[in-house]
Amino acid sequence: MRTTKATILPFSWRFPQKDRTPPRPAVPGEAEREQRRILWHFLLGAVFLAGYLGGLWAGRTQEPEFGRSLALFYMDSSQYLAYGGVFSSLFSGSFLQLTTVLMMGFSALGVGLLPVFFLAKGAFCGLGAASVYLQGGARGLVVHWLINSLPDLFLLFVLLWFALRAKTMAEDLGRCLQGGSRLRRTMPVGKLLLDYGLALLLAALLSALGAALAVIFAGVLL
Repeated sequence: MRTTKATILPFSWRFPQKDRTPPRPAVPGEAEREQRRILWHFLLGAVFLAGYLGGLWAGRTQEPEFGRSLALFYMDSSQYLAYGGVFSSLFSGSFLQLTTVLMMGFSALGVGLLPVFFLAKGAFCGLGAASVYLQGGARGLVVHWLINSLPDLFLLFVLLWFALRAKTMAEDLGRCLQGGSRLRRTMPVGKLLLDYGLALLLAALLSALGAALAVIFAGVLL
């Protein structure tokens, strides 16, 4: 029998063909998502700082009676005598702020409302610090920082963490309103509520710590 040339040669003469499948769109990796989260935290922190500086400036130009009343409220030693009262005040404020952030997460305008919230929070903190400084000087400002601003700083980190979760929910809700009802099943409602419960737990623990520090510092410095 006559053997063909194709069976004698140990390899094929056909050249490899190019893959003409169109490339798939790139999916953001974990590193890129982490960069976005860091950028968002930096943005909200910068907005808070801008509001704080604005509150300091506004505190210098406010009416003297208003500043005196605000400073007396912060520096009243009677409200720091009972640990339970201080903890209740701190945790109730934390609860209201975290609930506000949660409500923004359930709004399509939440992405724009969150920076406004942190701007207003920073302005209020700066206004209080300026009022205390004008009435009590540098010593009064240090006491105010140890008693009032330190628990606020603890809460600020919890709010920044939870604001990222609320932003994700608000973005999904906005896409759902724009693209129809197909995205409703993918909205992380349960995860946001779980994070809200975790944020409340962290706020309770930090309020307990802040209340203990406030009672100790108030007993020594006021």
